[in-house]
Amino acid sequence: MQLKPLVVFLFTTLPVLTVATSPDTATINDISNLTNDLKAFDAAVQNWDLQENSSPAQTMKDQANKAVKDLSQTLQDAKKIESLTPDAQDKLVASMKEFTSVAGDVIKHMAEKQSESDRGDGYRGLMETSNKATGLFFNELRNSLANKIPQETVQELSGQLQGLQNGLNKAI
Repeated sequence: MQLKPLVVFLFTTLPVLTVATSPDTATINDISNLTNDLKAFDAAVQNWDLQENSSPAQTMKDQANKAVKDLSQTLQDAKKIESLTPDAQDKLVASMKEFTSVAGDVIKHMAEKQSESDRGDGYRGLMETSNKATGLFFNELRNSLANKIPQETVQELSGQLQGLQNGLNKAI
């Protein structure tokens, strides 16, 4: 019976809280969600038995689909950012660095899982697609934020992207 006031409160304040989220906070949260998707994907890669229909393989597919949605949302929110406070900038850069680190782990674990002799067209296609998607993601994000964060930070993030793409090229 006391549940009704709580439900009314939640339904009236939740939309207000959602609307109050700034684009920079939304982008930081999006990148965090994307990083979590990659962490779950990485855990599935490490448990993968190389069978296409296994539970880890399904988890990998599910997490990859979720990551694509989160990636799209990240780019949409990043384009809405008009300016960044120093604190928001630091959080955004830290989120992007964590994403890059986790993505590097995924690449490493996938390359370890598939021996070079077993890297067929499906593996190469996945890595090449990942390479292109990573490049597009970082380029779009960099373009959206280029005039909102210091040039040295843009260059640092570009260096991380290049390192990630080098890892993907090596894994292919």
